[in-house]
Amino acid sequence: MKKDEKKKDMAERRFSEDEPVMVSIRCITYNHALYIRQCLDGFVMQKTNFRFQAVVHDDASTDGTTEIVREYAEKYPDIIIPMYEEENRWSKHDGSLLSIMLPLMKGKYWAECEGDDFWTDPNKLQKQVDIMEANPNISMVFTAFNTVNEAGLLVYNKIYKGYQSFSRSGNILPRLMWRNHILTVSICMKRELVDSVVYTHAPVNIDYLTFLTAASHGECFYVTEETCSYRINTTGSVATRSEYITNSLDKLRVYFSSLYIDKQIGINDGRKKRALVLSIIWTVAFHHKQLFRDMVKKNLKSVLLIPFAFCIKAIDFIGVRIFSSCYNPFSLYNFWEKILYF
Repeated sequence: MKKDEKKKDMAERRFSEDEPVMVSIRCITYNHALYIRQCLDGFVMQKTNFRFQAVVHDDASTDGTTEIVREYAEKYPDIIIPMYEEENRWSKHDGSLLSIMLPLMKGKYWAECEGDDFWTDPNKLQKQVDIMEANPNISMVFTAFNTVNEAGLLVYNKIYKGYQSFSRSGNILPRLMWRNHILTVSICMKRELVDSVVYTHAPVNIDYLTFLTAASHGECFYVTEETCSYRINTTGSVATRSEYITNSLDKLRVYFSSLYIDKQIGINDGRKKRALVLSIIWTVAFHHKQLFRDMVKKNLKSVLLIPFAFCIKAIDFIGVRIFSSCYNPFSLYNFWEKILYF
């Protein structure tokens, strides 16, 4: 039988216990009764020539989400692996949410989709796995996406449109250190990355850590086709936990800056190395003076970029606080990247 002929709706398939899982999907849901069906439908409609499973963790929902997850787990036992809680784990911020799910994430690759988001392309997983199977140097594949409101209607969002215009394939670590531009709902990556020292020793664990870890372990591939939808500002979504997320983003930028300074991660491309160094100076110069001094000591050439970094920092500060309605930080990066890539 040809490879393409093996593709079929997973809902129609039954797998033997010894058939390996190629992709494990992590799905965390909390009080998403209005949206979880659409999310789970996105999983079961996937057409692949490999086995995959979705580990769905209901974090002590009180609105009927638990019952819907149970319904799908009973209907699609080969796909939906449910987990139920009596108390909310995410609010503890102690890493236990990831640790209890990891033993069930057995696939070679790892995808994610929170309970209020959903996939729209039935070939999403197949496309991403095909790319990584054909290119071992690629550690993560991410895609374009739509943004929708609570009712599921398409909405325009300037920030998220900026994400997509900023996205590139290749070594994207310098871009990620400047600003995150990837959405969790769109990714599929190598499962082994979450066992790496870079990942396990991080000070906090949010989606941004996943992206930075992937970018520091290989190249990333951007698929320009929209394969999924991100729902904006729903109850329990990342956007509603902005203070914790902002603090975590800062901690991770500092953490990856220190990894680069200590030569635990690196970039061979000289042009992109300059871009990464500039992002690191931009990150640590004002609030992490010892790390900044270490940077200068271990990389004397970085001194040449300090005036430029301070200028970029000033422009970004003014843009965010005074001209926020029209300021585009991604355009600023593209501008100074062209200058550095001489």
